[in-house]
Amino acid sequence: MLKRIITKALILLVISLIIALIIESLFVAASAKNLNKLPASVQKASKSAKQNIQRELVFQQQIDLNSDAQVDTVSIWLDKNQKKYVLSVNNALYQPKENILQVIGTEVVDVDSSDGYKEILFP
Repeated sequence: MLKRIITKALILLVISLIIALIIESLFVAASAKNLNKLPASVQKASKSAKQNIQRELVFQQQIDLNSDAQVDTVSIWLDKNQKKYVLSVNNALYQPKENILQVIGTEVVDVDSSDGYKEILFP
């Protein structure tokens, strides 16, 4: 009798673990799909930055920006054609609306340590 109860409990435990794994994989797939959607402004900046061949690397650092245990690559490029700076985080490119005249002492800082994100400072 006790053997049957233990066997049924183990079967229920295995079934619940399998269901939990299926649900988790669905959430991971959905979040990865949402990450691939870039706003139009980012796509435009990415396209314009790819068209410009003459770029000079000004700053680069590898650091975990969002506490996901994966190293992110933060780079700042000077676009010599447009005389503007472009920020690159992994494969995403961002071009500031305002023209930055010079990038000096760029740092990755943690302004609010409770939120799990780091910020990029352009002094």
